[in-house]
Amino acid sequence: MSRTKYLVHRLNYAVQYAKKKTRLYRLMYDGTSTIESLDQFARLPILTNAILGSERLQNTLVGLDQVCITRTFGDDACATGHLPKLLNYDDALDEYKVLAFMTEFARLEGKHRVILLGDDHHVYTISEFGKYLAYYEWPLAVFVVRKHTTDKLAEYLAEFKPTVIFVDSSDALPTKVFPRSVKYLFTFNRPNIYTKARTRAQKFRTLDIFREPPIGLAAIKNDEDAHYTYDPRYFYFEATEDQRLLVTSFINSLQPVVRYQLMHHGIITGFDKFAVIK
Repeated sequence: MSRTKYLVHRLNYAVQYAKKKTRLYRLMYDGTSTIESLDQFARLPILTNAILGSERLQNTLVGLDQVCITRTFGDDACATGHLPKLLNYDDALDEYKVLAFMTEFARLEGKHRVILLGDDHHVYTISEFGKYLAYYEWPLAVFVVRKHTTDKLAEYLAEFKPTVIFVDSSDALPTKVFPRSVKYLFTFNRPNIYTKARTRAQKFRTLDIFREPPIGLAAIKNDEDAHYTYDPRYFYFEATEDQRLLVTSFINSLQPVVRYQLMHHGIITGFDKFAVIK
């Protein structure tokens, strides 16, 4: 089976599953037949945040009795229109597989000392992300950065000596606080903000993780790359004529995601790659 035929097969399964299991997709796809081509799939209705927000939660779920865990990965848990994402046990395991894909992409091997840095607007997401990193049993710490704690952060980092830093912050932190022990620095939907800020003594790699509340972690890029890379076993990305990015998830079985419109604009640059347009 060719790559395209296999992809169409998976997309058709996602469509038929969503249509059969949830009232939302049953209404959206009324009259829709078997998906036999990517062009046919691209003519399906687009799922938006407004549609999800107007639906009762149970209309988007396969079954409330299967709920295992809730997560959002949104920047502000108190924001208007906040939509939690519900997962069953298999979905949660699949999200660990996505994280494993990202650590393999980054070539994170061996044991690491990891610190998660977030500001007041990202406390929820950075601590929630720590739950996923705990899967690797690395020494792990979380520090919430405020303007008056930068000096304290520098002291803490010097003592902890992390090899990996994940930063979830609205503003870039001064790189002078990062010790020489750091080998990798990850950001979330904020590529390149530390690429040129490194001092000559700092040799860490900078990478950016693409995430959205309905799908969680989805793609990753080196800051030298123009595009994000994702695993086609788990997602399928599209771009509309007006360059809005859409995503279909193959791993959200409790709360299906098919042709969901992201807030980002972009273009598809390969079978497993896309570029975000600023």
